[in-house]
Amino acid sequence: MIWTSVSFALTLDEAWEATLAHGEEARIAEEIARQGQIVETQAWTSLGPRVSASGNFIYNERETTINFAGNFPPEMLELVEQFTGEPLDLGEPVVINEQSYFDASVSIIQPLLNLRAFPGLAAARAMAQAGDANGEAMLGQLHLGVVQAYTGAWLAREAEVLARAALESARQHDAAMASFVSVGAAAPLSKLQTEVGVRRAERELAAVRLRRQDAELSLAALCNTEPGGEVSLPEPPSLPFATEADALAAAQTGRPELRAARANGVAARSTAAASVLQWAPTVDARFTEAWTQNEGFSGEPSAWQFALTASFPVWDAGYRVADNQRAVSNARQADAALDKVEEETAALVRGLWAKLSHARLGIAAADAEVVAARESLRLAETGLRLGASTPLEAEDAAVGVQSAELALASARVNEVVTAYAILALAGR
Repeated sequence: MIWTSVSFALTLDEAWEATLAHGEEARIAEEIARQGQIVETQAWTSLGPRVSASGNFIYNERETTINFAGNFPPEMLELVEQFTGEPLDLGEPVVINEQSYFDASVSIIQPLLNLRAFPGLAAARAMAQAGDANGEAMLGQLHLGVVQAYTGAWLAREAEVLARAALESARQHDAAMASFVSVGAAAPLSKLQTEVGVRRAERELAAVRLRRQDAELSLAALCNTEPGGEVSLPEPPSLPFATEADALAAAQTGRPELRAARANGVAARSTAAASVLQWAPTVDARFTEAWTQNEGFSGEPSAWQFALTASFPVWDAGYRVADNQRAVSNARQADAALDKVEEETAALVRGLWAKLSHARLGIAAADAEVVAARESLRLAETGLRLGASTPLEAEDAAVGVQSAELALASARVNEVVTAYAILALAGR
């Protein structure tokens, strides 16, 4: 399928805005940062009061009562009646447990002493910072991906333009050779050679067109736009670093992945401290208001209770010992991961800085190469018309122009992409 040209133009900034507005990756990065904030909120709730309510419906096998009259011998009751002149009235039997009843309660529990909550808060705050940094890192990589896809689409179109020019040049050489052969100024073999050049140029154009379609589809999928919009190579962004050392210093403080690794280290060490403090006692205050249909001896349907509860789990079959070991191991792992990211950051900065210098040198060299290749093609075509050059020499000169211009376009793309990669590495 060949995409037809469309009327809309898409700048790099517009491609990025479309990716932020419609891309799934941007939403994922946003949710990563939001989840970190939620973890911190959850940690703060460990210091706040908790309210619980419960209700029960109970049905017993039988009703339980106390009959006070039945607790005295008949002889004693007759003696009391003779003495007072009237029977002893001990009242009706008292129900102390209804056969069926409903009860409910509401409790408010406020932690007063929970030492592990403080390192837990520090861990949660660090996890929130790591979430923010991870989300920022993902957005930075996404932005770099948009830059690569956008410049890749531009480069693919430039390659197609150059391939079309090469095909047109090959056809002109073939037409010129046909006229030479018709007047006996060249051998038929020369005409066959120019025909081969035309077929080769057609084959290369078809391959380049396919790569251009793939590049446009990749850009459209990333930005959620229609493929085929006009793109233009953006200028390389200016870097706020004069030297490689400046770029490395900026990356060591600003790279999101490095900030996330540092925050993860703080979170792991704080979690290890919280694990150790599982051995400390906890103290809670509790206020409970209860209501029941089973009033019993009190005759009151409701009552409140205030309690101070201290808890000290002495032994838990070794769970806390294992948890302590696991937390310490996680802290060591986080420290090792931080060292790895620091080393990786330094290597990436050095590599990208060298790549940027190489791209800029490549642009200067490719500029000179394009000038020389065009002059070579001019001389070869002039010689071909005069019979001083062969069709192969003209074809080679045309291929040289195509190769030099494509090298120049690639070097310009490399400069833009590498500059953006350095900015992303520094968290800019």
